[in-house]
Amino acid sequence: MSAQRVLRIAGALPDAVVALGCLVVWIAPHAIGVHWVKQVVVAMLVEFLAVHSGAFFSGVLEHSSGGWRRMVVPYLLLASLYVLFAGAFALAFGTWWPLQAMVVLIGMKFWTLILDRDTSSREAARQQGIWVASCAAYLIGAFLTAVLPVPEFGIDAAARAAADLPGTGAWVEQPQRVVAFAMAYFALLAWMKLTHDPMAPTTGQGARSS
Repeated sequence: MSAQRVLRIAGALPDAVVALGCLVVWIAPHAIGVHWVKQVVVAMLVEFLAVHSGAFFSGVLEHSSGGWRRMVVPYLLLASLYVLFAGAFALAFGTWWPLQAMVVLIGMKFWTLILDRDTSSREAARQQGIWVASCAAYLIGAFLTAVLPVPEFGIDAAARAAADLPGTGAWVEQPQRVVAFAMAYFALLAWMKLTHDPMAPTTGQGARSS
């Protein structure tokens, strides 16, 4: 296995772990704590900010020079701005979890940049592709899980009451929709980070060049 493949696996691993965690929350929230239902809902609201930030972080990569270490300072400054936005969610939900979630979600995006240590146009194109996919997955996933039937599995009436989600709407009244959305969304991100390479030669091209 090549070193690049190992790095790609390491880059995709956090998203895969989150997707697996969301599956557990969906199936057995009473076993791990029903508070995780609320945490996942809040995290997906915060992820909207994190997805929005992806375009700016890709720009930092595209216009950086002097190696990946030069990206750290502008990346952290930009991340701090989005953490401030997450503070508004923290006030609304009466919990520090949105701030913690924002730090984790942005850190997951930065993690792949640190691993690849590449500021080339190829890596910039790869990160841009991942960002476009994340935007599309978020919008399409939010729509589909809002209109399609989603089984509640372990998120029964007792779990929903214990989660004590503020507000109204499908995501609040049927939080299994958000948890299912989160599971599929992060699974897709893990797959993209593992496989997406816009400048990799196709099989046909390889055959013609051989």
